[in-house]
Amino acid sequence: MVRMSGQDPKLEFRKPGQGVSLLSGPAIPATDPYWTPFYTLFDSPTEVHTLLDSSTLLLTVQQSPVNLATLITVLCDHLFDLLSIPSFPHPPPTPRGAEQRDLAKEALNCLRVLSRVVPFVLGPQSTEPGELEEAIFWRSEKIRVERPVSEERTRNSTEAPREAEEGQFVIDDEEEDEEDEENEATATPKPAAESSQPTEEWEEIPPLAERLLAALVDLAFVPGFTVAEECRTQDGAVVYVIWEPGIAHSPSSPLPPTPSSLLSARLEVLRLLAILLSLPSLLTPPHAFPSLPNRWREVLVGPVPGIAGAGAAAGGRLERKVVLCLLCSLLNTALGKPSCLQVLSALLVEHAPAPESSVDPSSTSTTAPTPGPSPFVEQSATMGSSSSAPSPPSNAFAFYLAKLHRSSDFDFLLSGFLALLDRGLGGSAAAPLANLGLGVGGTTGAATGTVETLVVLWRVVEGNAKFASWLAEQERVGEVLAWLVVAGLEGKDDETQLGLVRLAAFLLQSLTADQSPAFAARLNAPVELKPSLRSKYGVPGSLADFIIISLCTLIFTTSGRLSALYPAYVLTIDNISPLIKHLSAVASTRLTKLFLAFAAPGFLLMEEGNPRLIYYLLETFNNVIHFQLSDNPELVYALIRSHARFDQLSTFTLAGGVAEVRRARQEKKAAAAAAASGSNPLSTITEGRTASTPPPKEGEGEEGGEEGEDGEKEVSEKARGKMRARRTDSVSSLSVADLSLGGNGAQSSAEEGQPFVGKNGFVPTEGWVASWRGGLPLDSIHIMLAELRPLVLDLPSSTTTPLSSSTSSASAPTSAISLLSSASLSGLLPPAPPPHPRKFLASPQSVTWLASLIYGNIYLSNLELLREVEVRLFGVAQGGGGRRGLGGLMGGMQGGNPLEFVSGAARELLGRVGR
Repeated sequence: MVRMSGQDPKLEFRKPGQGVSLLSGPAIPATDPYWTPFYTLFDSPTEVHTLLDSSTLLLTVQQSPVNLATLITVLCDHLFDLLSIPSFPHPPPTPRGAEQRDLAKEALNCLRVLSRVVPFVLGPQSTEPGELEEAIFWRSEKIRVERPVSEERTRNSTEAPREAEEGQFVIDDEEEDEEDEENEATATPKPAAESSQPTEEWEEIPPLAERLLAALVDLAFVPGFTVAEECRTQDGAVVYVIWEPGIAHSPSSPLPPTPSSLLSARLEVLRLLAILLSLPSLLTPPHAFPSLPNRWREVLVGPVPGIAGAGAAAGGRLERKVVLCLLCSLLNTALGKPSCLQVLSALLVEHAPAPESSVDPSSTSTTAPTPGPSPFVEQSATMGSSSSAPSPPSNAFAFYLAKLHRSSDFDFLLSGFLALLDRGLGGSAAAPLANLGLGVGGTTGAATGTVETLVVLWRVVEGNAKFASWLAEQERVGEVLAWLVVAGLEGKDDETQLGLVRLAAFLLQSLTADQSPAFAARLNAPVELKPSLRSKYGVPGSLADFIIISLCTLIFTTSGRLSALYPAYVLTIDNISPLIKHLSAVASTRLTKLFLAFAAPGFLLMEEGNPRLIYYLLETFNNVIHFQLSDNPELVYALIRSHARFDQLSTFTLAGGVAEVRRARQEKKAAAAAAASGSNPLSTITEGRTASTPPPKEGEGEEGGEEGEDGEKEVSEKARGKMRARRTDSVSSLSVADLSLGGNGAQSSAEEGQPFVGKNGFVPTEGWVASWRGGLPLDSIHIMLAELRPLVLDLPSSTTTPLSSSTSSASAPTSAISLLSSASLSGLLPPAPPPHPRKFLASPQSVTWLASLIYGNIYLSNLELLREVEVRLFGVAQGGGGRRGLGGLMGGMQGGNPLEFVSGAARELLGRVGR
């Protein structure tokens, strides 16, 4: 139909009435030579993107989808044919004078054109979204075959590929490999050949989507195309050989070097894989994501049939050796050169958490080379992180990842993770992600694969109990924890980095749930930071000091942007509290300030979940009192200085809390009026008496911490008790009129007759207050205060500082330290409750958020290919110059607005992060 005989075939391809313009016209048969240029013409991904313009493809989807379907079918069939050539990518012998084919170029162009056109088919641009995809990729097909009866059917009509080289795939468990025996026992005997005469029959073949994914995996292991030519054997075009040394392939068995052209081809294979894996999820609304399956992903990562306990009936089309080879190749490449991170993360993230009934919210579930700036490594890591949500292994990749148990493998993983974190966070938090667009204008990410690195690390920690236990005992666990803290500190003020900050917070909570003596030793050892970071965040003292001071800083200095992470931060501190010793004065004071801010009525009454934060902090103090009392005199001294707030919590009422907030507001107004009139505002307001509405700021919410302490020092304990009783009586006798206070501090006096309303519309009640006040673990704290506070007060005044300075960060006096270091409450305290560390618990909202983070990175990395996709999983903001950015969970680029569902997810995270 079309003559491509011009001086420049590419120019002819763009002419009206020629080449690409015919796509949107009448149907073209699959056998027409018109389709040949689509896999022979282009020389780069950029040419594909330029010559197959989006306007033509959109018009084709609307007017002639049959041609787009034919193009995809032709390209896929051509890939299958190429793989069936034993010498691929080298052409078979041709007659003399015949044109020599470039099979590698043909395969690459199939990949490039598919990457360009598939988003227009899977996307919702057509009038009937989903129908075109269903018709092309998922319909049942039958083919007529003629073969001897005894011939064994082969996958994708290709020769059986050779398994991995000897010595690979040593991911054996310490137990017997039961699935092999089970498979042998249940295998169906092969029928004997009844006749050598060929027979004709119809055979149902897998849908095109399954065959395409299997072909892409095969293409990643073709000698001379994506792996070194030296790996070729006589058994066919595909050889499953692990790409890089590391897990399941000892560095003592060196692999031949892989030329850059082969690495580039491998990256193009991974890019199309990443697009196919992510597109269905990108098109899924967040509310439907946890329950709506991604068929493309399930085909690739579904459980392998025959694996006991791995959901064999759920699918899984890849054989065991293929899963192992791909998993190890992605891991080894990503940890050595971080180009495989996106693909790896996409394979590991779960799309649905465990059923609600199976989640126990109080569960206590307990040397790689320095990577270089290689885009291939980052693409590999993306494919692995999508299956990295914290849940039991439910796909083949997670299943085998959970079976790792050798210390050498664990050491390789840890060294690789630390090298990637050092690369992503050590030099500059905003170091650009290497371009994964392969020359078609892909954007750069905000952090160099750090998100994917943390996702894969999280998946290994959550899925492999042996690795988690091993990591907690390693000296380098301190480096991991320090990097997670640094990720929060570096990204806290950058909206585009909030996804990374959240991920680091949740992983930090899970990693600190270990209670082993070895982990305790790491927490109490000096913190080690790179010189560049020590100058910014240097904290003298232990790793526990660094964690506590940094987390308090994240809360106090972010103006509420991280309010959804407060539970994770407080639970991290709670997790390590039974283990910490010799906490510094700065960390002790900062932690006490956090308690005062969270215990302030203005904060307690603002959100339904806020009292839970106080519960976790009280549990933290109880752990210190019961397990490390004499080893933490600075913290005990800081608690003694803040004793009044503990007393007030015991008798807290809604009326009293509202009255205190109202009084603080009036004092603020008086101070503002005094400042406006030129008088000294300090004469009209008591220092520290603030409403402490969320988020708290350092120093806020400390009202009443030691009010009148100097005046009470010479008063007997009996008299002080009567004074506290009078204050309690005055609070309890407040009338219902005292509840007439607006919740967010913005109401005018005309609205004071309305009930107290929190920041997000929450209306507290006396019943609600009673429900949490009675459960606050205050008994041990009160006993400690009753026993030790009088002893501190009785110290000579010349050796003590006034206890009224509850916000001072000065060290306790030497005499007080000496006294508290030898203090013992043996026989006075109730039995010590066992430590209750809490890992982060996945919920449907957190799974959706995590997946959006991974797929969002894939989207940004392939933006020019996915620009026309109407993403629904997260918000896409249009920025300057027509550039698109992610809003909401990814953090807005170019000022993108947050997603509507984020606030709901944040509230859910607040309730599920630990109880």
